[in-house]
Amino acid sequence: MLAKSSRRSMELSQTGELFIETSPVASSAAGAIMLNSLNIAAGIVIATLGMVDTMLYSLYRGYGGNEALGVEGTEQWDLRVQFDDMILNASAVKHQMEQVIGGIEWAEPTVLDGAILSSYPESHVEIQCSFGIFTSSDQQAHQFIWGAPGSELSNEGIVISVVVAQELNVGIGDNISIKNPKITEVTSLDPFRAKFDLVWESVRVTGLVDEMTGHIAYGTIDYMKQRTKMADWMDPSNIMYVKLIRGEGERDLEEVRSDIYNNVAKVRSVDTIPEIMGDFLGLMEIMFLIVYIIVIFGAILGAAMIFNTVLVNLIERGREIATLRTVGTSRTWIIWGVTLENLGSGLIGVIPGLILGIFLILLMFSIMELDFIRFAIQITPNTFLLTGVTILLTVFLSEIIPLRRIIRENLAEATKERIQ
Repeated sequence: MLAKSSRRSMELSQTGELFIETSPVASSAAGAIMLNSLNIAAGIVIATLGMVDTMLYSLYRGYGGNEALGVEGTEQWDLRVQFDDMILNASAVKHQMEQVIGGIEWAEPTVLDGAILSSYPESHVEIQCSFGIFTSSDQQAHQFIWGAPGSELSNEGIVISVVVAQELNVGIGDNISIKNPKITEVTSLDPFRAKFDLVWESVRVTGLVDEMTGHIAYGTIDYMKQRTKMADWMDPSNIMYVKLIRGEGERDLEEVRSDIYNNVAKVRSVDTIPEIMGDFLGLMEIMFLIVYIIVIFGAILGAAMIFNTVLVNLIERGREIATLRTVGTSRTWIIWGVTLENLGSGLIGVIPGLILGIFLILLMFSIMELDFIRFAIQITPNTFLLTGVTILLTVFLSEIIPLRRIIRENLAEATKERIQ
């Protein structure tokens, strides 16, 4: 817009042998540099904000969810009751919680243990993972995020995570090897103590889960009893998940927690989801600190790149703007013209920058991914909107100082080198 007006104004300014010549508003090289800088800046901003989105989304998804963000969590319980030792009367304790302690909708016994998985003899890779064992396939405490069609928790095999399946190169219906403890002698019932041998056995994969915990597997109590040779009368559990009643019959969470401590034997701890999330965040504190440092650095770097690009571009066009003022173009028209051009460049530069940012996020989390945690890449619409607004606002603010300086320059000094 300014370029066309500039050429038209110069034609009117030709008198005798004096001819004022102006450069184009922005050369193709300068325009390309500005667009590339905006692409990189937008990529850095979207990548840094997207990292925060992804980590928070994965955390909420892996625990209790977040209604405000529209994230549904895998854990459907309110309290996790952990016992000092493995109890063998889980059904009786479950009945005590549901019928004696008020305010509890359901209690679900589980066993949390460790397991070693392998695809031997196809490979000699061995993976140590957490092993969650539920009372039945229709358990309520954990909502599975299935990673493949046809996945199910059954007594016919075990469910493994997508991470484990990829490392072992197996899928649903394949057999893998699991190192099971075979009980050879029970030495004590209270507390439960036993001698056992570790034996490799083949087991079928009945499902895949795509959840935050990377190295994990799930099975049922019936499966556990079959594999470990545990007596039928034994009713094991070392963790019990509790769901509280909502509405009529609802009790204060702290009151229920206190009653569990006072009335249920061998309770080591009673924790809520926020408390467990806090412990996890403590373990991940260094990783989150690194991410927030990257976010701050990325924001500063992106703003600096935009400011420097706009500044250089306006300085290079200083003589042109001065020439326009010489031929009578108003300051308001010049300011609006430059602003609209810069904002247009910003809009054009943001779109490929968003694509670059998504690529950077995928690259960073492929490097950061750990065995015990799997990040679900997530960028919220608000992040895209915030990135676009931030880039355009930074472009606008970056032009104020240099444009103000150029508008106030001495016209004779600014244009004398262009007069032939």
